[in-house]
Amino acid sequence: MNLPLKARVDLLAKIGGFALDCRMLFLGDRVRQLVRTYEEIVHRFSRIPDPKRLFENLQSSEEIKQFYEIHYSDGVTSVLMHPHIFAERAPVDDLNIDLRF
Repeated sequence: MNLPLKARVDLLAKIGGFALDCRMLFLGDRVRQLVRTYEEIVHRFSRIPDPKRLFENLQSSEEIKQFYEIHYSDGVTSVLMHPHIFAERAPVDDLNIDLRF
């Protein structure tokens, strides 16, 4: 027996002001640090036009190296998130998840 839905229900889940998805659960309380690190990388890319100097600058940050592999090849600097960031779930017991229907 099929019953039609009488109302549409939207679910919005947020954690730390960000939309919640499964990757966020793996990051757990590291979300804030990862976002801050990403913003710092974007800032450095926009501020340092020389690729070699940018590479050296990024390499000087232990926080950036904790989350990202930093590469320099053929005059191009790039960053790649370490795959191990998503290898195991971070603790989520203390996360403040906001659900709105």
